[in-house]
Amino acid sequence: MSTRKPNGGERVPTAPATLAQELARHEERLAASRKGQRLGLALTTMPKLEQATGGLRGLMLLAAAPNVGKTALAVQLGLDAVQSDPQACFLFLSLEMPRSEIATRLLCNLARLDWSRLVMGPGPQGFSPEEQEALAAARGKLGELGQRVMILDAGNFAEPTVRGALASLEELKARSGCGRALVLVDYLQVFPLPQEVRRERGLRSDLDVDRWRIGAMKELRDLSGEAVLLISEVNKPEPGKIWAGSLEDITGSARGSYTPDMVFLLQALNREESAQELGGNPQEARSTLKRLGMSFNRLVIAKGRDGVTRGSIDMTFFYRQARFAQGFRHLF
Repeated sequence: MSTRKPNGGERVPTAPATLAQELARHEERLAASRKGQRLGLALTTMPKLEQATGGLRGLMLLAAAPNVGKTALAVQLGLDAVQSDPQACFLFLSLEMPRSEIATRLLCNLARLDWSRLVMGPGPQGFSPEEQEALAAARGKLGELGQRVMILDAGNFAEPTVRGALASLEELKARSGCGRALVLVDYLQVFPLPQEVRRERGLRSDLDVDRWRIGAMKELRDLSGEAVLLISEVNKPEPGKIWAGSLEDITGSARGSYTPDMVFLLQALNREESAQELGGNPQEARSTLKRLGMSFNRLVIAKGRDGVTRGSIDMTFFYRQARFAQGFRHLF
């Protein structure tokens, strides 16, 4: 057990209680779940994922090959969480991408408008009335939801630490009045290791550093008490193998897959599988998907604790709009 200091950001330990003393609180949590209250954060646009997991909760890891859409999916989950629950907020530690680009992607997602059209402009004819209406609605929604969203990047969070993330989370909660949060870290392998920690702990190998990083993320989960989602790289597979085919493919220490409460693997379908979904030959399927700005993926729930149902969920990635939708066939 622990209590939060009045100035926020850190917790100090309290005297441990016996199991008998804790049973009353435990029964309160069970009673709440029996009444149908979600265990984790709701996901309106991803009902199958919410059903399988009970909502976003605990320490989660999302791993995929490069350019499959893992950041886009994770950001959509954060957007989904704040849209689904007015008491939820979203803190995004963007360690690679500037926050202005994230804002652009969110507008594309909400307006269902291609990135190139939004950023480069629609040409002499301008945006159509439908596009203008969609953009206005997206800006309005983002302005409203954005009061519960904070994006940290190199410009406003130059030296990322767990303590700094906790302080930013407390600030976001205080500003928004929210009681729940999703914290997204993009991505695990670039979370910086302070030099003093390396010296004090004698961390020499990449494996030691990987272990420290996942330990730091566990600390972020434990001290915040909130859902924490980590984006992770995967190792390049051997010839003939698929990217992110199993837990063993996740880059770094084995703790990267053992420690999280849930692990998701985002896999891209190959040409033959895509053609089967479209009902055409591989060449036609590739041409059709490129024309529509889509790719077919599967989100595999490879690991889960406490009521999580393992399995896979079919997903379509509209990569020009930084947007995911469940399923394949219903889109045509």
